[in-house]
Amino acid sequence: MKVILLQDVARLGKRFSVVEVPNGYAINQLIPKKLAKPATDSNLKQLDKIKNCQKKTTDLENEQFEVAVGKLIAEPLAISLKANEQGHLFKEVKPSDIVMVAKNNDINISEKYLIIPETIKVLGQHKVILRKDKKDCEFTLEVKSE
Repeated sequence: MKVILLQDVARLGKRFSVVEVPNGYAINQLIPKKLAKPATDSNLKQLDKIKNCQKKTTDLENEQFEVAVGKLIAEPLAISLKANEQGHLFKEVKPSDIVMVAKNNDINISEKYLIIPETIKVLGQHKVILRKDKKDCEFTLEVKSE
């Protein structure tokens, strides 16, 4: 019986792949546990629509990533936070803070792509990495005192 996997199944296949399995395994295990559904014509058409939507979304994310990389390399981000006289911040810089500053500068990035190699707790310039798939972009984050 041909089924469409709705989740990754060990030793069988990845999500949204069409695989051939024994009838009993499909009827008694995969379909009741909502791990798969039968590969009927309507389900296969629905699968094609889902894959097309995912491809469009991925293409859009890649395009936004490339635009963000270009803007971040051209000009470093600057963030203003409260600090004491010695230049130590009262809180560390988190990815969500960087995303907010980027949005204020019309740069669209996601927290899931940000990597902060070392905890940022002092004023100054720090290197931050933007990574998507196997593409890395290192940019400068300038932390200033309010």
